[in-house]
Amino acid sequence: MPNTFDDIIPENPDYFQAINIVEKKTLPYWRPVIDYLLQKHNLSQMKISQISEGSNALFNVGNEYILKIVPPNWKYQGEAEVASIQLLSGKLPLSIPNLLVYGEINNWFYVIMTLLPGENLAVKWPTMSLEDRSIITQEVGYFMRTLHQVNVAMESPLRASWSEYINQLYADCLARHQRKNIAPQLLDQLPTYLEKNPYQMDDGQDIFIHMDLHPWNIMIAHKNDKPTVSGILDFGDAIIGRSRLLELATPLLFLCQGNKQLCETLLRSYSLLSDSNRPQLQTDLMVTSLLRPACDFNFVMAQVARSAPRDTWEQIGQQLFPI
Repeated sequence: MPNTFDDIIPENPDYFQAINIVEKKTLPYWRPVIDYLLQKHNLSQMKISQISEGSNALFNVGNEYILKIVPPNWKYQGEAEVASIQLLSGKLPLSIPNLLVYGEINNWFYVIMTLLPGENLAVKWPTMSLEDRSIITQEVGYFMRTLHQVNVAMESPLRASWSEYINQLYADCLARHQRKNIAPQLLDQLPTYLEKNPYQMDDGQDIFIHMDLHPWNIMIAHKNDKPTVSGILDFGDAIIGRSRLLELATPLLFLCQGNKQLCETLLRSYSLLSDSNRPQLQTDLMVTSLLRPACDFNFVMAQVARSAPRDTWEQIGQQLFPI
């Protein structure tokens, strides 16, 4: 491997350096690394284009493959992508990428996998009718139910030590929201709110949790002039854990966006809604969303139009999860 790559992908970048490289550098900057990897894996004659979305460097390879390059700072995302595809391949009703090859280059992790066919839901979602949104939301609920039935009894690097994982989420919660500039009056209420609403996020059974089922990670096709979910991508945040709500919170926020009909459609299709559990479920979803790792809650709240004051976490929960 040429030693000049350290000028492009330094072996041990600090966090801000890694962010700058991934978010700011364009295709010409990356080209020597890409050319080396494609030649190494016999893909050198294919056309390359850069994909701007995502927290890692992404490239379309000949409209057949995706090359993902992950900084060492969050290499676990690349490792989770590989482990997830290996675990789930052939076990789901929807398409997921097929793994071609993976490895490391100058301490950066890379994965080459197949490009999923179809359209990205994020492109179509803003102009979709409520009827079409309801179709997609229902299918996502069905998919999550199937995903959570996959056998995860085998050893896997995705498995979290659950009690330690949850304890760490609680320990990090206040500082995480401080870094994300949550309003001071809401920050002041956060410890009391969590203490008043204890939720251990433990359903008693290990499941595979994608963790990031939002429109950017969902592919759709059209059948009889209606949209249908065709594929799921980006398993970089996946874990094996014990909380269904840790999975459900993201599509409830980013697909349902405060629409009561869509929230109920999603929860019913997943088989997790009854008249008796609505108030507690709303609170548990709010607590889960606050504890979720890497959560930017200002961004989360921006997904749902403000319909009333948001001076307390209770008021916010009623707007985000209107069930």
